[in-house]
Amino acid sequence: MSDLTALAQKLQAFVGTDDVFEDGARVISDLGAPSPLFAMLCEIDETILERALVFSSGQTSVQLVAAGRRLRGFTSVSGRGTFDEAIIGKTISREEPETLDMALALLSGVFDAADRVTVRSLPPEPFEGSGERGVPAADLMDIWDVAADDASVDMTGTPIERFLKTNAAGISAMLHIRAGEVVNSEGEVTALEKIWEDQANDFLEAEAALSEQSDAQKLISLDSVMTDDTGVTLIVSDNDVALLAHDPALLGKLHRTWQAIFR
Repeated sequence: MSDLTALAQKLQAFVGTDDVFEDGARVISDLGAPSPLFAMLCEIDETILERALVFSSGQTSVQLVAAGRRLRGFTSVSGRGTFDEAIIGKTISREEPETLDMALALLSGVFDAADRVTVRSLPPEPFEGSGERGVPAADLMDIWDVAADDASVDMTGTPIERFLKTNAAGISAMLHIRAGEVVNSEGEVTALEKIWEDQANDFLEAEAALSEQSDAQKLISLDSVMTDDTGVTLIVSDNDVALLAHDPALLGKLHRTWQAIFR
């Protein structure tokens, strides 16, 4: 397939897309769907003519040069993120595997925990070497073992259902209760069922009686209710309640995604 044919197909695919923009930049990853690294490699794979692509999350951004569906190299990084500065201005090459490792470390270190990633496409900047140099994005998918099946997450349903889908990878067990009845469960839920029966339901009834906003959305961390170090979090939204068992390290992401979905 020629570059012109591929370009025509890409342009046709853009017609009718429902892109979301934030401050003039296009959102390519939201709440981890698709994964930031997958989303960025897709953008590089769609770049035929040489361009400077600026990927951003919050106050952090990475600018790189892409052409011919290849990642050629990085030109600047701003904001937080730990990386080897020797990669800036250096052409990415298969013949120099250390550049591939450095590139992966840069993108992963900056964006792995990002809840939202945006992209801007800018005119190209001078960069070393020929425009044919660099590594194809499709090859980087294989080299870095980036899964293509994480490209989409079904974000339909109630807010709690969207919340559960977004965080599914980090949840070891889950009870979803609607109007007092369990409508879905995953994992080993025996401990969660006991917490629901012995503590959570009574707690919610007491909290609702005291609260001036009994129907407000809530995220409540239940510390030390398990016999091991497993974290337990309670999510409430209208008649929907979810009781989750998870790695305590996931709590920060649960808070971020809860704010994004419910606020």
